[in-house]
Amino acid sequence: MYTKPQRGRTAVLLLLSLIVLASPSFVHAAFTKQLAQGSQGVEVTELQQILTQQGFYTGPVTGYFGALTKAAVMAYQVAHGLSPVGQVGPQTRSSLNTGTSSTGTTVVSSVSTTQTITSQLTLGSTGPEVIALQHFLAVQGFYTYPTLTGFFGPVTKAAVMAYQIAHNISPVGEVGPQTRAAINAQIAVSSTQTSSTVSTTGTQTTSG
Repeated sequence: MYTKPQRGRTAVLLLLSLIVLASPSFVHAAFTKQLAQGSQGVEVTELQQILTQQGFYTGPVTGYFGALTKAAVMAYQVAHGLSPVGQVGPQTRSSLNTGTSSTGTTVVSSVSTTQTITSQLTLGSTGPEVIALQHFLAVQGFYTYPTLTGFFGPVTKAAVMAYQIAHNISPVGEVGPQTRAAINAQIAVSSTQTSSTVSTTGTQTTSG
């Protein structure tokens, strides 16, 4: 018979499984062409799929680079610290191919573990607090995307929902007062424990 923690964990795993099944598979494309408004073909299809997965593109996957795709590329570029020119040139192509950018964070340990969340974060939010949120959720095992993008897309929303279910919070998929308080409380405890460990290991006793 399941205990309460086991039931909670099972519910979280079930939610994550459903999210994965309901979402398109992650695309790992190798872009080689300059893509701009008017372009069409397989690479445009792959581009639209990736931008959809990351929450930048909300239109149909057509294989045609139109105004919606241009707007999505510009949003991607802004979120990744690239010049928002609205076309896929060398820098954007490199970012898409490697999953990183000039300002994107790929190493979880390089992000501050003490930054608290002060804003309402929801689908479409961007900035340092989204990176802090993604880092926190990655450490907790809920955010599994390989890059901390700083953009609150479908993957981040799914991770937030999983966290909320695990902590008996209504799974609305956005960071409001209750979720923010829960996250900040855990960050504060983690920060205190880290400080205590550093203080303890930094103290030496000598005997005469």
